Amino acid sequence: RDLPTFESMLAELCNRRGVNRNIPAGDFVSRMWDAFHPQGLCHLLVAEKSGAPIGALLLVTTGQWSQAWRIGWKGEEAKAHPYQALLWESICWSKRKGCRTYDMLGVDVRDARELLAGRPRNAPFHCSITFTKTSMGGSLQELPGEFCYFPNPIFRGLFRTLGRPLLQSKVVERLLNLLYRRSVA
Repeated sequence: RDLPTFESMLAELCNRRGVNRNIPAGDFVSRMWDAFHPQGLCHLLVAEKSGAPIGALLLVTTGQWSQAWRIGWKGEEAKAHPYQALLWESICWSKRKGCRTYDMLGVDVRDARELLAGRPRNAPFHCSITFTKTSMGGSLQELPGEFCYFPNPIFRGLFRTLGRPLLQSKVVERLLNLLYRRSVA
């Protein structure tokens, strides 16, 4: 019953940050919930103040791994720190469920690379999300980029000669971004 509230708060947070929602539009979250929740693979945490929801976090677990998949926040009650409270409670919930790894997912790439190269954590951050996530401890890991392999030698050759240059084209990039924005609107 709290999924519409979560989705609304996620949309509000994205609007305040000036970014597009990064999940598909429509009933994606409810279908994900229906698929994962019965097996105990996702959990929704809702932060409330005076009985009213002010933030929500959708947590996804697989085995001993737990991920803070998406978070939403109305932007109200900043002094109550709902974002940090949700992260902390999701860490505690994950530990109680036997998870050994907790993943807050993405941080700003510039911040991550600088921190991994030895920049002090008290230096200014490019992105407040990185500050919030790193202030809770843990360690950063830079993951490898995306990889694509075509077993069929004809498709592999076509991708090398045509696909890669097309994907690196600014025109194609703008077209793909336009299609993506329309798919999540």
